[in-house]
Amino acid sequence: MFRSRRLPAVSWLVVGLGNPTPRYEGTRHSVGFEVATELARRWRVDPPQSRFDALFSVAERVPRVSGSVLLLWPQTYMNLSGVAVGKVFRRLDVPQERTIVVHDDLDLSLGRIKIKRGGGSGGHNGVQSVIDELGTAGFCRVRCGIDRPENSWAVSDYVLAPFGENEIPIASEMVQQASDAVIEILARGLHAAMNKYNHNADPSDGSDSGGEP
Repeated sequence: MFRSRRLPAVSWLVVGLGNPTPRYEGTRHSVGFEVATELARRWRVDPPQSRFDALFSVAERVPRVSGSVLLLWPQTYMNLSGVAVGKVFRRLDVPQERTIVVHDDLDLSLGRIKIKRGGGSGGHNGVQSVIDELGTAGFCRVRCGIDRPENSWAVSDYVLAPFGENEIPIASEMVQQASDAVIEILARGLHAAMNKYNHNADPSDGSDSGGEP
């Protein structure tokens, strides 16, 4: 699809956050990558190409969606995710309200998803990097719950570890649901998607404070 340096106009940017290389496949911190990959599978896009310190594919004909969608897998590792996102954001001039970032979230129990726009990073370094590079927090997020570690397991080790055997079916279903949620945002808008999916989020989750509805 991309045999020249010229990129087509895109209407939406969907970013899956994660860490590159096979070492991190299937880990909690790379759930965003898995959602982007599932969307690419559903939309039957061409294999990703490398540019902007990222892998990307464009879905030009998405059912019920007006305009094309660029899927992005930053290759700068999680804490510098914003470097790749910023390059694409500025090059393609996609509005922040049409930018969706999918990421793991410790403040939601495993299998839960929550949609929001704006607000802080909730301590997620990848999201903070995107905020810093874009100079705005007004993009949409699809948050995928991975729960917090029990006992004395360090958070840094926990997020970089693969899901446990009993967690894999729940995580797999969450990837499907998060993919559905992204499509709902694209097709029907943020508020319709929030009304449909946020009732499943943890009632005690208060990390939306200060964000837009």
